Amino acid sequence: MSNRVKKRQAEQKAKYLGRCSADGCRSEVSFEAVPYPGIEVVRQCSNCGTMAVFRLDIEDTAKEIYKLRPDKLEINQAITRVFARLQMQIGVRSLFYQLASVEQVIPKTEKAYNVVCNYVSDMRLRGWLAWRCITDESRLYFTQQTYSGIGEALDHVSMSYRKDLWQDRQDVVQIWIEKLGLAGTIRPITYQYDVSLLPVRGYNSLTFLHQTAEEIKEANRAGKRFFIYHFGDYDPSGVNAAETIEDSLQSLGAGNFNFERMAITRQQIAEYSLPTRPTKRSDTRSKGFAGDSCELDALDPRILRDLTERCILNHIDKPELEYLKELEEMERQQLQQLKYQL
Repeated sequence: MSNRVKKRQAEQKAKYLGRCSADGCRSEVSFEAVPYPGIEVVRQCSNCGTMAVFRLDIEDTAKEIYKLRPDKLEINQAITRVFARLQMQIGVRSLFYQLASVEQVIPKTEKAYNVVCNYVSDMRLRGWLAWRCITDESRLYFTQQTYSGIGEALDHVSMSYRKDLWQDRQDVVQIWIEKLGLAGTIRPITYQYDVSLLPVRGYNSLTFLHQTAEEIKEANRAGKRFFIYHFGDYDPSGVNAAETIEDSLQSLGAGNFNFERMAITRQQIAEYSLPTRPTKRSDTRSKGFAGDSCELDALDPRILRDLTERCILNHIDKPELEYLKELEEMERQQLQQLKYQL
């Protein structure tokens, strides 16, 4: 058994009760965490979703097994500042860039990234960082939805009912993102506006591109316009992957569609002072590529969400959306009433 496992088994969590700091909420937030003098804990309010920070001010001196080095305490405090500032779930890679570029508590190296991964794991296991703070869309599982009876099934249908907000729209909109780990960051936006989000992971299979080409053809036949907004790294492979998508769809006879690369661009690197890394000249696609490379994860998650929302709002206005949402809620209540008519 490793020393790390032995240490984890020896740590005992205590129960704490705090209060959400958001205006108009002030809900109680209960959690369990390993006691440590002055440690800052990030929990998400189940009522309003606020990332609240609590300080464990305890008088007991920590046991030897709990003592943290000053650099780890500094990282702990920086992590709490990141979540308090961003107020959203993010992936570990995005957190790493925030710590390296904004908080500047770690160097921008792969070794430092591994340190962040390990420390985030420790914080979550100790109860110092809420599990839901970190998104991970890279692990998929498949299961069959079942119900105890018709009543439960109707409850599920009514709660999950979504009206097709784009049924009578002229445009079909899709958001494509190269990084699966960032899908969870923008998913709340695409979900809100009923827009398809496709994590495309660089170069796509011919099967996937053919399916998309068929969707575009079907939209064209219905008199609709098809828009794809792409988010990916700024490096030789990332830029070439986006160009290949567009060329492949055209070669498959997709018809009329609009493809726009939204991020990362050279202009965004300069505008937001994004951290870069030297471009790998060993990459066969680097010929003719200008400047250093930059990962999509380096972009502030709030800016990433804002760019996503702007793409969508080019095709639907908020007053119309609010009307459709009201109609959706009315139809949801009608579904719920069916339960009592059985």
